[in-house]
This record gives sequence, structure tokens and C-alpha cells, in this order.
Amino acid sequence: MDPVINLYYRLYKGQTPTPSKFPLQPSQSNVSVIDTNFIAPPYTVENILRYILEREGVPNDGKAEVYIDRKDVNPAAPSAILDIEGPSTKSNAAIRVILSTVSPSQTTTTPGQTTTTPGQTNTPGQTTTNPGQTTTTPSQTTTPSQTTTTPSQTTTTPGQTTTTPSQTTTTPGHTNTSGQTTTNPGHTNTAGQTTTTPGQTTTSPSQTSNTHSSSSNVGGPYTITVRVFHTNPNKGVHWRVVEYGTGKGDDEWDPIPESPVLRMPSSGTSGSLRLVNSKGGEQFVLTVGVHNYKRWCDLVTGVSGNQTAMVINGEYYGGGSRHSAREKQGSSCQIQSKYSCVYSVAEGKDLVADLYIQ
Repeated sequence: MDPVINLYYRLYKGQTPTPSKFPLQPSQSNVSVIDTNFIAPPYTVENILRYILEREGVPNDGKAEVYIDRKDVNPAAPSAILDIEGPSTKSNAAIRVILSTVSPSQTTTTPGQTTTTPGQTNTPGQTTTNPGQTTTTPSQTTTPSQTTTTPSQTTTTPGQTTTTPSQTTTTPGHTNTSGQTTTNPGHTNTAGQTTTTPGQTTTSPSQTSNTHSSSSNVGGPYTITVRVFHTNPNKGVHWRVVEYGTGKGDDEWDPIPESPVLRMPSSGTSGSLRLVNSKGGEQFVLTVGVHNYKRWCDLVTGVSGNQTAMVINGEYYGGGSRHSAREKQGSSCQIQSKYSCVYSVAEGKDLVADLYIQ
């Protein structure tokens, strides 16, 4: 095993400290550390910055800067070689990584237009534009796959206007223009929630129902991101993933260092990671998965040479010796105080499991 050489860094947005996904301690949430063995030489500023941004889940917009020394007033050149054993990379100094202050997901509002950002909820009488769709201009909304309700579908008698179930059709991607009614995907029409504009008839509670639940867990696909935390990096002992095992042929691991991602097309399967100690060769296996549309996890320590991740994964299925751990559908697991795994995102289809190693 190569010796562990730690590289410390501090995250900022402009001059403001910004929290790291892997903080060393709560009091300095913007300070983190990486094992340089995960970075392929040469140790240029460009290579180190690329690794840090991938680790932190920050898009590389080409605007992030690295300052090697505290006294530096100008950022280091991308081609500059960083002395990973030099004094400026130690914990009492740490390199500075300055991120762009403009988030890629931000949108711009111009006069006469309406823009919306991800996370908005569609309420009665409101129009929502999802990410990537065209913005709203006065009295007109344009989205792909346009469907309209024709005037011939409404029957009007003196003093009364009705719409029968077969006369109103609502599909995702409607075009909302003056005098028409639109229901967006993910919205449920119940009594009193149908929206109308001047010249359009209303629909009674029993006449139209458009129900779609985008948050349902049924059917997949699922992702599980495993974030690896070394809670005592000063021990000089590091664990690294040496094997990625899956439960089915169409499952796959994205081997991102310290944050591997398991991708599964459906419920009923899982993936296993075998980790090895940098000193002494001690091994353990973490398994994460989804069973009956709920997450689960399990830890196995004292792993011998022939107990691969694939072998242990198979023991959770077909009446194997570890099937009870899968049936429990637990959101956490722990072995003494040395190893523990907790789902920090335990619901939905994009799950996050945090692995802590003492």
C-alpha cells in the first residue's frame, strides 16, 4: 500500500466560507482533507481542482480558482505543480478553493417575462415552468407536446354550462392560452381545484380527475450514493474500495472516489463494496440496496480473502444466511463504534448512505 499523504483544503464562495460535503469538524465546516493517492499524477492544480470539484459535487464551470499559499493574491496557474508534501498543504494552512458565486441552476428574469426555478409547487390558478422549459410571457405559455381543448367539447344551455368527462382532455405539456384550461404533470385535480380563465367553462368535481404521483417509489430506477467519512484521519489509516459488486447484471457502480454511486433500474436488488485498510489489510463489506421499494443496508466485518463483495451480496438472496438483514429494510446499521452506515436521504429514488469509519 502507498503511504497516505493527506491534502487539506478550504472551500469558499467569493470571500465567504462554504460548507464541504466532507467536513473535518463542525466548527470548520468548510475544511476537508483528501488522500492524494486518489489523484493521478502529475499533481497539477488543474488535476487536484478537478478531483475536489467531483468529490464535492460541484459542476466544473471553469471559474473555480486555487490559492496555494495564504499570502497569494493571485490564483495558481492550472499547470502549476503542487508540492503535496510541502507546508502549504498541511491542516494549519490548507489550499484555498474559491468557487464561482453564480450557481449554474440560477435563472434570469427579463421585463415582461416570468421565470421559475426547480422546486416550485403548482397550486390552483398558477402556472409552473419546469427546468429547461420556455419562460412565460403575458397571457401565453409555450411548452413541448401541445394539446388544446376545442370549443366543440363544451355544451352551453341558457343559464347553465356543463362539461362531461369525455369532453375535457388534459395531457402533460399543454399550451395555456387565453380562454383555455391546463393541468400540469404531477398535479391532482380535486373539488374546487380546476382553473379557468375568461370565456372557459368550469368542470364539476365529479367530471375530471388527472392524478399522477411523481414521488412514488414504485418502479425505479434508483440511485444510492455512498459517502465515505474517515472520522479520525489523524490516525494515518485510510480505507479504500477495492471491489464493486452488484446483485444483477443490469446494476452498475459509478466508482467516484469516496462517493461511489450505485445505479439500479428497479427495486429488489443491491450492491456491495469491499474496503481494505491501508495498514494491515483488514477488510469489511458494506451492502446497500432497495427491497420492496424501501432502502436497506448491512455491514460484514472480519472478511477473509475468499469472501468477495459478490459472494457476500449473494448471501442476502435465495434464502441465504444474510437475508434477514434485507428483510428488515433498516435505514442504518452499525458494528460497535468503528463502522456505521446511516441513510441521510432515506426516501425517494435518489438515496444517500453515509459510511463512517472510526
